Amino acid sequence: MTLGGCTSPSLQAESNGETNNAGGSEGAPSQTPHSSKPSESTSNPTATPKDAAQQLKASAQPTVEPKPTPSASADFGGVAYEASGKELPQVARSGKAVKAADRLSPKMGSESEADYSDGVNIRVADGGKGTVKSEGSGFFTGAGYRVFEITLDNNSTSALDLNSVVVTLLLGDDKQIAMPLYGEIEAYDFAGSLDSGDHTSSKYAFIIPSPEDDLSLNVDLDKVHAPATFSVKSVKK
Repeated sequence: MTLGGCTSPSLQAESNGETNNAGGSEGAPSQTPHSSKPSESTSNPTATPKDAAQQLKASAQPTVEPKPTPSASADFGGVAYEASGKELPQVARSGKAVKAADRLSPKMGSESEADYSDGVNIRVADGGKGTVKSEGSGFFTGAGYRVFEITLDNNSTSALDLNSVVVTLLLGDDKQIAMPLYGEIEAYDFAGSLDSGDHTSSKYAFIIPSPEDDLSLNVDLDKVHAPATFSVKSVKK
């Protein structure tokens, strides 16, 4: 039985303005009652109490926006450490200490090469210069730098511990230590071990002042070998 199509005769009569007639036909089409228009509210809005909290108004936008004042670029001279006097401090290494007099002294065959009596050889080559372009923490953008390629030949009977190698660039007559540069170029410290009869190379980069001071490169291999110091010629732009 379908209920959706049935409409009460009394509702039909009311919608048509007629009196109720119980004898209406069952097949008459149903009609939807007219919806009445909702009555408009005549109530007045509630007044705000006198003791209500005061409503805050948004502050007006400033007519002139403040502009940050750029800070001056850092005046960096390339110095990482100022040694007391003109002597470098001795590198602290693990194990039993060796007296300076007992260390093997280098024989400087030329301005770029040093030999030790046990067969170890150090060679230094100029790797060029440039200007730091990287930005961010740890970089001195705009500073000049020098690159050096160091080659080690181990013709001794023992392996060399490359983790003990310390390379420093000394600035001027005061022998101030230049700051090393990483990330700008492919420059890495020596690492690992160099077996007897093998050789290896690595590049080192350092921040330098402008104009360049007299430079010297100090290569300290380990406790057995005394440091070798190489004079570095200035490179014109």
